[in-house]
Amino acid sequence: AFTTMTMTQSAGFLNINAAGTSTVAANYASLQTWRYFPVVGTTPICVEITTQFDKVPVANEIMLFGLGVAVAAAEPVDGVWIEYTSAGFLGCMRYNSGTVQKTSAFAATINVNTNYKFAIVVGGQKIEYWVNDVLQAEQAIPDAQSQPFLTSALPVFFEKYNSGVIGSSPNVIWKVGDVTVTLMDIASNQTWANQMAQCGLTMQQLNGGSATS
Repeated sequence: AFTTMTMTQSAGFLNINAAGTSTVAANYASLQTWRYFPVVGTTPICVEITTQFDKVPVANEIMLFGLGVAVAAAEPVDGVWIEYTSAGFLGCMRYNSGTVQKTSAFAATINVNTNYKFAIVVGGQKIEYWVNDVLQAEQAIPDAQSQPFLTSALPVFFEKYNSGVIGSSPNVIWKVGDVTVTLMDIASNQTWANQMAQCGLTMQQLNGGSATS
């Protein structure tokens, strides 16, 4: 979805705000996956992206990525995401249109035109935010919520929008490369019997030998 701001694909990247000249308030560009990724009990979901930025953002430039349904020139009403502005990066959680709960800023200074790997790990009791495999922030899920967001499954989304007039042009062209979503702590590539065996709930027996547990 777009208002003035555009997206293109080039050299293996999705370029968000591809022209880098959008300065009008409420201009935006967003993209989300067709697939929705479910919360499976207390099993964590990990969203990882390889991304880079060609400039440091100025006031009113807002970039969001994570789990949620993209909303034109606004934050999702339900989900977990990372926000990047002139203040740096913030981990964000919102439950059913409630108040957006945000972490303190992290990784405030990064190199432009350099790939970084960001990861959001959504667990049963907390959310972790990682940059290049280094834990940056944690966010506890409030006791008033049984999970971080009300919807049981959400798409991955990316959005850049102007919350007000942008005072400089050109402005940030945001490049997104690889995107991976992983269900953690469940060996889904193995049979259920093998998974249970690795948990210690097993009986082993050799041919001609006695049963052991």
